[in-house]
Amino acid sequence: VLVPAGAEWKYLDTGVDQGTNWVAPDFDDSAWLQGPAPLGFGDSGLATLVEGGPLTNRTPTIYFRRLFLVEETQGLTNLLLRVRRDDGAVVHLNGQEVWRTHMPPGPVAFDTLALWGPVVGGEEEEKTFFQTNATGILPLLQTGRNVLAVEVHQYEPWSSDLSFDLELLANVEITNLPPKLGGLVLPRNRAKYPPGANVTFQLTETGNFDPDGIITHVTFL
Repeated sequence: VLVPAGAEWKYLDTGVDQGTNWVAPDFDDSAWLQGPAPLGFGDSGLATLVEGGPLTNRTPTIYFRRLFLVEETQGLTNLLLRVRRDDGAVVHLNGQEVWRTHMPPGPVAFDTLALWGPVVGGEEEEKTFFQTNATGILPLLQTGRNVLAVEVHQYEPWSSDLSFDLELLANVEITNLPPKLGGLVLPRNRAKYPPGANVTFQLTETGNFDPDGIITHVTFL
C-alpha cells in the first residue's frame, strides 16, 4: 500500500484558480489546510469537511495534494489507482497527469465541469472507488519523495455534495532480491583506535526487501 484510503491530504477550498503550477512536486502547499480522507461536503461518512462555496454557485474545483515516500521502486509491479470522486477527478503524479475519471477530454481548467452523465449519485455510488491499472506510470514513481496532486470537479454549479479519497496499491515482484543494509554510521570515517580497543559498529535504519528471508547476521572485516 503506497497510499492508503483514509490518508491525510492537504487541500485548498478557497475557490481561487491555481493555474497549473500547483501540481509540481516542489509547489509550496504549506498554507493549505489538512485533514484525513474522505474529504468533501454534503455526503455521509466524511472525515474532513471542505468549503464548497455558495449553494447556487459551487466552487467548480477543489485541490488536493499528498506527499508519500517509497522506500524502493525496484520490484514494484502492477500499480492500481483507486479514486472515490464525486463528481470527476484528474490525478497527477510528480507533476504529470496520470488519470482522469468522469472528466471530458482536452485541457482542464479551474472552471471545467465534470461530465454530466451518467451523474454520480446515490449513497453507494458516491462512496464507490473507481479504479484503473496504472502500471504505465511506474517510470514516474521515484525512490524517496513522491507527490500526488488531484483536482476534483463538480458537474454543475448547484451541486449538493462533493467527496474524495484515493488509494494507490502496488504488487511486489516475488523474486530473490538481495537483502539491503543501511549505510555505516559508526565507526566514523578516518576514526582511529588503539590495539585492543572495543569498536562499536552501527548502521542506519534499513528496510528488508528480501521477501523469502530476513537478515540475521552481519560480518565486518
